[in-house]
Amino acid sequence: MPIGPEYQEPEEPLPVALYGTLVGHEGPVLAARFNHNGQYCLTCGKDRTVRLWNPARELCLKTYQGHGQPVFDVTTSRDNSRIASVGGDKQVFYWDVATGRTIRRYRGHDSEVNSITFAASDTVLVTGGYDQTVRVWDCRSNSFDAIQRLEGFKDSVTAVVVSNFSIIAGSVDGTIHHHDIRAGRITIDDVHHPVTSVHLSNDSNCVLAGCLAAPLCLLDRASGEELASYSGHVNSSAKLDCVFTNTDAYVAGSSEDGGVLFWDLVDGNIVHRQQAHDKVVCGLDYHQDGAYTIMIFELGGITIDDVHHPVTSVHLSNDSNCVLAGCLAAPLCLLDRASGEELASYSGHVNSSAKLDCVFTNTDAYVAGSSEDGGVLFWDLVDGNIVHRQQAHDKVVCGLDYHPTDVGLLTCSVDGTAKVWTTQGGSK
Repeated sequence: MPIGPEYQEPEEPLPVALYGTLVGHEGPVLAARFNHNGQYCLTCGKDRTVRLWNPARELCLKTYQGHGQPVFDVTTSRDNSRIASVGGDKQVFYWDVATGRTIRRYRGHDSEVNSITFAASDTVLVTGGYDQTVRVWDCRSNSFDAIQRLEGFKDSVTAVVVSNFSIIAGSVDGTIHHHDIRAGRITIDDVHHPVTSVHLSNDSNCVLAGCLAAPLCLLDRASGEELASYSGHVNSSAKLDCVFTNTDAYVAGSSEDGGVLFWDLVDGNIVHRQQAHDKVVCGLDYHQDGAYTIMIFELGGITIDDVHHPVTSVHLSNDSNCVLAGCLAAPLCLLDRASGEELASYSGHVNSSAKLDCVFTNTDAYVAGSSEDGGVLFWDLVDGNIVHRQQAHDKVVCGLDYHPTDVGLLTCSVDGTAKVWTTQGGSK
């Protein structure tokens, strides 16, 4: 990590090592949220789905479908029994976590809904939308209409957070509105730049605002005074995110260049920068115990190739132009990486039930695949003909690897052995 005038060593651990990648959305992932104890997380995206994950196992537990347009935000109740989501279809979806069924769909926003959160012991939902309003919905009522509508914004409401009896909302008009529902009072802070995200510190004393084409801004919640600003990230056109760490010692913000930056809360110095993705990072959330992980998801296209069989292994050719897929109860499949076109297939091995492996040779002239009968087969890359078969083990060969620069093969088996293979008469 660079240390210099703009960087200083963090005084507490930061989640800077990649723990895992959650793969499953068919397109950009637009928001990511931990549940309240951090054991699970939720994502939503342009594929119109909400997904529940076990991040420790990188496993998708359930997919919630029903939205007719991209899903922009998702939130979970404290008891983890309910989730709620909003998006481009103008609706508020209230879900039962266990069954995946929609409990209720609220309607009332006149345009896209950007943000949502639970409030009042999870009995109400608060949303902010492109129609320049904040709306409050009663989860206990059978009515589909909002019980309260907050106006006064001059542009889209991009973010809402709740603390006790206060609703805090940020808008593209450059303002942050503090609505004290119990007192009926509104306080407005003007940060002079379009606000794209708003977060409340863990002690509820400060508000962190992400602003378009401007530094992040830290405000004293009571007075509205600007306490600090945080720059160094790229945010010229996208709706990005920012969070406090679990101790409030640092703030984290995403960047359009795929980076995530950490700043010292007080002096605003960068303490760490990491390249999290290749494209825009549009969602962040921080785990309650801090050192676990930070959920970072990428805004960028995902291309999906359907090979119509369960895929058990995937390898990239040495020139990076082709993808080799091992499939259960089917031939190996060679795909053009750019177009997804099937270029060749390779059959003759036994693969009815086990997770086997396949590799390219170091020159990409051949492909090798393992077999449940203990064999290893080599095929010509182009015509798919078998050029060699060897009995490598007595039982299933479950792993293969090819030497990166020489003629050498490594195999492993459920027979409890791993073997190294070279050419006949080859040197060790």
